[in-house]
Amino acid sequence: MNLKHVLNVIKGDLWPILKQRGYINKFVLTPLLVIPLTLLATPLALKMASGDSATAPAVLAIDSARPLPRELARVLEKGLPSAGGFLLMPVEDPVRYVAERKAQIGLRYDPKGSLEVIARQTTVGGAAMVKRLGTLLSYYQAMKIAAVVGDSQTASQLAPQVRVVDAATPAERALGSMAFLIPMVVVIWLLNTVEHTALEISIGDRERGTLETLLLTPVSRESVAYGKVLAAGVVGVAASFSAWVAVVVTGWISRLLPLGGGTSLSNLDMPIGGQILLTPWGTFGFFTVMITSGLLFAAFILWFGFFSSSMRDARMRLSALGLTIMFAGLGLQFSDTLATRSWVYLTPVLNGVVALLEAAKSTLTPTALLSTAAVNLVLAGLFASLAARALLRGRVLPGSQQL
Repeated sequence: MNLKHVLNVIKGDLWPILKQRGYINKFVLTPLLVIPLTLLATPLALKMASGDSATAPAVLAIDSARPLPRELARVLEKGLPSAGGFLLMPVEDPVRYVAERKAQIGLRYDPKGSLEVIARQTTVGGAAMVKRLGTLLSYYQAMKIAAVVGDSQTASQLAPQVRVVDAATPAERALGSMAFLIPMVVVIWLLNTVEHTALEISIGDRERGTLETLLLTPVSRESVAYGKVLAAGVVGVAASFSAWVAVVVTGWISRLLPLGGGTSLSNLDMPIGGQILLTPWGTFGFFTVMITSGLLFAAFILWFGFFSSSMRDARMRLSALGLTIMFAGLGLQFSDTLATRSWVYLTPVLNGVVALLEAAKSTLTPTALLSTAAVNLVLAGLFASLAARALLRGRVLPGSQQL
């Protein structure tokens, strides 16, 4: 393999692609706009879907046939510093009223002492209202216990105050549920960018006849193969850097974005989050995972492209890789468990999305980063070797013998 020939192949592959109108805008500059908008718009949309903040009034539908006790009604209307009050609305059927979205939440009181909370918990707003109403009902129950016992010390033992201590890192708390978006957005963007380039310099060159011409030159087929892999890898690195900058810019914007009332994207009434606080180590880990994942995608897609009959056929078959990333994204719902398993960082694709999530939360360990990067680079080298072997055996040209 001749290094000069490899560099000439890289130059020959990248220059025509970079000259294409809109290529740089589409795959390098667009992430700087799309990724911040996606990551910032999601928590804002969830905030709007959840209704107002924790202290704003909300409508509570109550059963008109079963009035609430006066003390309970007073607690629900007045609220607490940590949980806003409700506007009580007596209706005939609270369940139907909430189901028809005429009220955010409902409550039924049974004179025997039971309470029935009615909510649409599949929605973000419904879950927020249940949390708020539960806080007020717990306070009311503590008041009743204190009144019956008549001893404040005994009452505090029967209804102790609960204080939650959050052990999450500051970056993890700020991200909230938005953390699951980051790996999916950047990895899918990386895959799309690398796929376009790798297919253009493999199947595209073959369909245009330029690959056959290149193989008839004094350049060794091994140099051609590794040159094309590195060319696709360069695009992968550029896409990784662009996505990484977009995430950093998103974090910078999220810290400055005002929401009014002294609130920010990271202190809403639910674990929505929205503020990216990448530490130096998290930044290094994030970028490293992106680069190695880009090289792996580039080598695999290039090797895959050499064996596809057409561009359309390759894109259809590569949709399975996109589905693999989607399934890996579903695994992020169990990230707390997966992040502690060493085998996760040895599993292609899954290791990348989990490592990116941990890097964004600043909880990525050196061992996990080293394992992820090593697996990605080893597999990238393996697929690059397979692509070179395919060229050496003449398998990629029309009419060549299929071994």
